[in-house]
Amino acid sequence: MDTKKTLHLTCVALVTAALLFLPGCGCWEQAEQETRFLGPPVEAEPVAAMPPRDACAMQTLSVTQAYPMQSVLKVEKQAPENVFLNNAFEYDITVTNLSDEPVHNVAVHDSLPENLKIERSQPQWLEAAQGRAQWNLGTLAPQESRTVNVTAMATGPASIASCVDVTYDKPLCAAINVMQPQGQLRLVAPDQVLTCDNIPLRYTLTNSGNAPLCDVSLQHAIQGEGHTEKGFAMPADDTTMASLQTPTTIDLLQPGQSREFETILSPRTSGEYTITAMAESVQGLKLESNTVTVNVQQPSLEISADAPEMRYVGRNTTHDIRLVNNGPVEVRDARVTADLPANVTFVNATDGGSLIARQVVWEFPSIAAGQKRNLSFTVMPQSIGRVDATVTAEGHCAKGVSATAATEIRGIAALLLEVVDVNDPIEINADGSYLITVTNQGSATTSDITVTCQLPAAMNYLSSSGPSLGRFREGALTFQPLRSLAPGQTASWRVMVKARQSGEAQIMVKMTCKELSTPMTETEVTTLYE
Repeated sequence: MDTKKTLHLTCVALVTAALLFLPGCGCWEQAEQETRFLGPPVEAEPVAAMPPRDACAMQTLSVTQAYPMQSVLKVEKQAPENVFLNNAFEYDITVTNLSDEPVHNVAVHDSLPENLKIERSQPQWLEAAQGRAQWNLGTLAPQESRTVNVTAMATGPASIASCVDVTYDKPLCAAINVMQPQGQLRLVAPDQVLTCDNIPLRYTLTNSGNAPLCDVSLQHAIQGEGHTEKGFAMPADDTTMASLQTPTTIDLLQPGQSREFETILSPRTSGEYTITAMAESVQGLKLESNTVTVNVQQPSLEISADAPEMRYVGRNTTHDIRLVNNGPVEVRDARVTADLPANVTFVNATDGGSLIARQVVWEFPSIAAGQKRNLSFTVMPQSIGRVDATVTAEGHCAKGVSATAATEIRGIAALLLEVVDVNDPIEINADGSYLITVTNQGSATTSDITVTCQLPAAMNYLSSSGPSLGRFREGALTFQPLRSLAPGQTASWRVMVKARQSGEAQIMVKMTCKELSTPMTETEVTTLYE
């Protein structure tokens, strides 16, 4: 042949079903510059857009692909337009991946008419079925082309009519993200508090995973002194801790974020407590914090008071106080007070004690554990009775303690006996008188005062008067007992006599009372004359 023409066939292969691939093609027959359209490719259906996803909602991943797909493979067959009988000739089949993704299991099929014999090919061909040749090309990368070169021979004079088709796999793939919720929960609390102090619990929740933590519920567990209590909302009875604040549930914590919050606990009893926080998200992630130990201490004071059992009115009385911190920790802002009864007058106090509104007050910024303080104050009793002095000690978080010391206040019996002759001298046969006076100079009331007068023989008894009646018998005048004589009071008796003989006459007066064991005597000498 003078002029060699090449028959150029182009086929675009289309997939007809998901994961089950059947050939389809639109073909053009091109001779020199002439192109003839043999069939249109099938349009793919549009894929719907995915709705936005909420961070905490579990979403469904949807990928779609319409079948058959457009422009996946291009198949070109180039062969001589005319060949000689029983002469070998070559033709090429080129397959190109037009897509942006790999195409797998690509196989080229060519029909073999009765007057066409394949001598050899590159790659090696397989006889797929009677009258069909097959070449397995494997996987074509995006935009990759691969050519099958065939050497064949025309064995009969008829026109050689063959058709090429292609099969391949192009699966629909969906990537599912595997989310791993992770996190850390840290708890911070003071090592030691007092029973009247609050315990601040500071939590830090950190999302260290690649998924948001949603609807995280929080609680804590307290253990100590044989008692266990979980959660923040605790009943009012039979608990050792009370929660003053409850943290709310954390709705959303994005990866890499941390959230801090605080809860206040109020201890009710002393002891060592371990506290652990726990968190659980709606995805099932359970976290447990570090365990903190809080030592709840109870400050304690002990006080005692001592005073003399008895003192007299007007004499100073000193009360001694012993204060001891018998607890395990210091007592801050300690205050000691001593209540003074109304029948005493404040004199002084040691260690800086001062009188404030009928109280002796001591104040100490701190008393260390085990420390002792000896205090005292002095008062002067103003009346008979009891001096009950109550002392009280208290401090920050320490329960108030009290003690009382009592002193009996007595009065002293101090009587003054006086005898005065009103008339001195007394003429014979004239009347005279004596004045007997008893004065209570002490601080106690004197009772059952009995006065007796012994008259001399030179005198005759005439009469007597006074606060009690007198009876004269055998030279002695005895007055009935005077029931009482208060401090500062005076009682007087008058005795009338008549002088009988001249000379010096002595009257002797004796007084006794209930409070004195020794009688008091007084004499008075009077001159009698003619």
